Amino acid sequence: MFKILGPCLISPFKKFNKMFQQSIEEADEFYADVQSEIKEEDARNVQRQAFAGMLWSKQFYYFDVTRWLKGDSGQPPPPRERLDDFQSRMGSSSQHRHYFHA
Repeated sequence: MFKILGPCLISPFKKFNKMFQQSIEEADEFYADVQSEIKEEDARNVQRQAFAGMLWSKQFYYFDVTRWLKGDSGQPPPPRERLDDFQSRMGSSSQHRHYFHA
């Protein structure tokens, strides 16, 4: 077994730093594209951390947009701007008011 692996056993993490740096650069490039319209650095960081948390935990998320737009029962209704902003951002997709993630 040791003869098959050869040099890998001598220095198994020799390329780790280079590979890790490459992964960071690839992630930065991906998020630069995804977040191109977000101007505030803090907002970009929050979104990136949220995406990472969703991927890392692989939990089930159910975001009921209709409920969010209508507000909670027994509470004051949300501002009309919430619905208007949602419809203007989503356009023809505004009828899709749910988010499922597993």
